[in-house]
Amino acid sequence: MAGLRILSLNCHGYNLGIQSYLFRMINNYDIILLQETWLSDCTNSKLDCFSDYFLVYHSSSMEDKINSGLMYGRPFGGTAVMVRQGLALSCYRISTDNPRITCVCLENAYGPDLLVCSVYMPWCDRSFEQTVEYEACIGCLQGVIDRHAGCLFLFGGDLNVSKLSSIECSSHVKQFVESNNLLWLDAIDGECDYTYHCDANFHYSLLDYFIVSPCMVSAPKAVKILCDGDNPSDHFAITCMLTTQFTPMDNAQYCPNASVRNNCLKNYKLNWNGANLTSYANTVSQLLAQIAIPNDILLCKGKSDGSVTVSLTEQSCSDDHAAALEKYYNDIKNCLHNAAFSCVPSVKLGIQKHWWTPELDEMKQKCIEATDLWKSIGRPRSGDINNNRIRCKLQYKNAIKDAAANFDSSLNDKLYDKLSKKDNIAFWKSQ
Repeated sequence: MAGLRILSLNCHGYNLGIQSYLFRMINNYDIILLQETWLSDCTNSKLDCFSDYFLVYHSSSMEDKINSGLMYGRPFGGTAVMVRQGLALSCYRISTDNPRITCVCLENAYGPDLLVCSVYMPWCDRSFEQTVEYEACIGCLQGVIDRHAGCLFLFGGDLNVSKLSSIECSSHVKQFVESNNLLWLDAIDGECDYTYHCDANFHYSLLDYFIVSPCMVSAPKAVKILCDGDNPSDHFAITCMLTTQFTPMDNAQYCPNASVRNNCLKNYKLNWNGANLTSYANTVSQLLAQIAIPNDILLCKGKSDGSVTVSLTEQSCSDDHAAALEKYYNDIKNCLHNAAFSCVPSVKLGIQKHWWTPELDEMKQKCIEATDLWKSIGRPRSGDINNNRIRCKLQYKNAIKDAAANFDSSLNDKLYDKLSKKDNIAFWKSQ
């Protein structure tokens, strides 16, 4: 393949809004880097909804806290690298012993291997303790490079410092880049000049970056900043295109959308709660009536071994009916599938929730439209159009939280009611 398409996003907590946003982008990128997932080893299965498209590697920052038994405050940390299935056979994980860094290696059949790291650096408040922790993460990245001399490198994520800053942590990153002959990429001219935004406090910073081997890009200014209205995070996603040639080790013809096409049916499920069962039953009856029933084969007694006396009406048969029976089975199965697809609505796995409503879709679309208008006039940080964008985004995020909370409360009330009435059948149906 000619190159790799990369996306990096600080999620500020992986949730349904982030999941919906990533699903919209899923066909456009080969590798996705995530930071601040706020997922533990027990909850990172939420990323499995992408398993038909990507191989997911995740590192949790919360295991020590969870194992200590003292859990307070909000979740934190967590990094992930998601590699498209077309590249999965040539990919394996690299141990870093640091949950702030998730690293994988992509073996290249006709050139140097590529190491990809999703990085979430510590917040730098200029204190001695934070500076030491920041230096330790830089040392971990240096160890990855030292152990894989001769490879190409891509480091992407939230560095928590600005490239133009003069603070000590920024100097450590610059020294790391220069000493390893790497390139700290800049945004393309005309792009938004920040990735982190706290609109309530008017805080805007460019904290998310890519650091790459120089031969992998055509110019230092190669990063696009995606100011998308349906991204609920307080960080914008960043993207870049690596121009280096890359061929997976299995030598298979790479097709970016092959895994999507092969698994399109697996990514949807039938919503029987919204089905017209009467119409489904009638359709099944009509389709089954069109199938020719192989009566002779179904009544066949098979071969006679001579131990049993067979009557004239039950003559033994030496024919092999396996193919005909298989066809009859497939005809019935296809009838059921065709009836279901015509009468039962389907929903996309990982996106549809019981509490998701058309109103939420409308609010999401309003966010996108408000952001598109805001971008078209130069991304102002104040004014009515910017205020409308912020208001739409806040309403959308709060509506998602409220809908999920109301559904959980309603479900608990229904379960309690059924349990109080000792209605076991209704209780289990409502799960």
